[in-house]
Amino acid sequence: AQRTKVKYLYVNDVNIQQNAYTNTDYNTVVIGPLVKTIVKDAFSICTIKKTIWMPNVRPSGIPSCATGSVNYISSRSTYPDSYILYENLTSIFEVDGIKYVPLNKDTCDVIDCNYNSSQISVNIGSTVTYGKRTMVVRHIRDYACYDDDKIAGDIILSNQGNVGNYAFSLCPNAKTVDVSNNGYIGQQAFSKCTNLTIANVHNRGNVGNEAFLDCIISQQLNINNRGSLGYRAFYSSRISSLSVDNNVTSIGIGCFANCTISQQATLNNKGPIYRSAFKNTELNNLSITNNVTTVEDSCFANSTISRS
Repeated sequence: AQRTKVKYLYVNDVNIQQNAYTNTDYNTVVIGPLVKTIVKDAFSICTIKKTIWMPNVRPSGIPSCATGSVNYISSRSTYPDSYILYENLTSIFEVDGIKYVPLNKDTCDVIDCNYNSSQISVNIGSTVTYGKRTMVVRHIRDYACYDDDKIAGDIILSNQGNVGNYAFSLCPNAKTVDVSNNGYIGQQAFSKCTNLTIANVHNRGNVGNEAFLDCIISQQLNINNRGSLGYRAFYSSRISSLSVDNNVTSIGIGCFANCTISQQATLNNKGPIYRSAFKNTELNNLSITNNVTTVEDSCFANSTISRS
C-alpha cells in the first residue's frame, strides 16, 4: 500500500490497537494522557520525527515503531531509550503557531509547531509572552518545524540557546531566514529550503554540518556567526551573492562544494578555509581578504572562477 504522510496526530485512546496507525510518515505524534496500552505493530511501517508522551505512567507494550527520532516525556518512568524529559510537558502552550514547553516559571523551549495554514511566518524571539507571564526562550529543539510547507514568509530566530537538528528542514515556501540565536545551528537545521531570497546567519556559535544543504538563496547570503562553518554547511546550494565576514573562525571541509554562486563572493573570515570548501563550485568575482590565514590544498578543486 502507498505510504501516507501526516503532519500531526493526537491519540488519546486507552488502548491503541494493532495496525491502528500503520504505513504512515508522521511529523508529530502526541500520545495523550489517557493511553494505557500500545500493542505491537500499532504504528507498524511508520516513521515518526517527534513523539510527545503525555501519560505520567509509561503505557504498557510501547513498541519501537511508536517512538520518534525525538521523544519528549513528562515523567521519569522508563520510556523509550532516548528521550528528553520535561516535567512540565503537560503545560505546553502555543503562541503564533509555535509550541513551547516551560522548564520553570522563567524559561521555556520550543519543541513543535501546529502545521496550520495560518502560520505564515515564524518569529521566535529571546522571550515569549503567554497570558501574563514573559519567559526566556532557550533552545529550539530538533525537528521543531520540520517539513512545514505552510511557512511562506520569514523565519526570524533570536532565542537564547541552540537551533536544533532539522528544526526548519524541508520548509520549501519560506522566503527569508534571519538567525541571531545565542548558540549553535544544528545539523541540517535549514536544509532543502528551496525558495529563500535572503539568509542572514549571525548566531553566536558554530553553524553545523549540512545546516543549509541543498538550499536556494536567490539574492543574498550574509554569514557573520561567531564560530565555524561546519562540514558541507552549504553544500550543493544555489546562491546569488555571498559574504562571509570576520567573526567567522573557519570555513569547513566541503562547506560550499557543488554550489553555484552567480554574483560576488567575498571571504573575510579570520582563519582557515579547509580542503574542498569550494570543490566543484561555480564562482563569479571571488574576493579573499587578508584576514584568511590559510587556504588548504584542493580548496577550489574543479571549480570555475570567472574573475578573482
